[in-house]
Amino acid sequence: MKKFLAIMTVIFGIVLISGCSAANTTTTTTTAVTTVDTDNFIEITTADQLSAIEMNKSYRLMADIDLSGREWVPLGTYSEPYLGILDGNDHTVSNLTITERNDLFNGLFAHFAGTVNDLTLNDVSINYTANYLSYAGGFAGYFSGDATNVTVTGLIIVDNTKSNTYAGLFVGMSTAKITRTMTADQFVANVIDNVRVSGTIDAT
Repeated sequence: MKKFLAIMTVIFGIVLISGCSAANTTTTTTTAVTTVDTDNFIEITTADQLSAIEMNKSYRLMADIDLSGREWVPLGTYSEPYLGILDGNDHTVSNLTITERNDLFNGLFAHFAGTVNDLTLNDVSINYTANYLSYAGGFAGYFSGDATNVTVTGLIIVDNTKSNTYAGLFVGMSTAKITRTMTADQFVANVIDNVRVSGTIDAT
């Protein structure tokens, strides 16, 4: 019996030591930081190159691009927006076509949070049916970036059977960054300068 009690005491002591050790363990969590390259521009000349862009790099169009004959899948997502610089370089992207609802956000970009300049989108056609919240814009479904000298022409038709639709020929919705602790003098509005649109929106 004494031997049994001695063994149990040792085991109990080990459990206590292990428990104390575990209680003092610290866990370190690291959050990945996205590095955005706004100094180097990758040249784009084809539709395939445009559809394959990365969200944290900057690009410059070197030719007009025709997207005829393809169902366009919006670039990026709400949680992974485009963050770089898109220099249209006075070129035109034409015949962007979306007939399928892609998640919540539809347009050339799903969510654009970078900078775009000197770009024309010609003959955009977005036409789909949705049954819950939807954002549709020729350039972006959701926009929280800056735009200068952008022109969009086209048609947006969204038949939403159950929820709200935010639609615009340039963007579906535009917002600027705010936080709970931000003061008025810290607020920085989006730059939207010389943006022109023409066409038709039919949101039911």
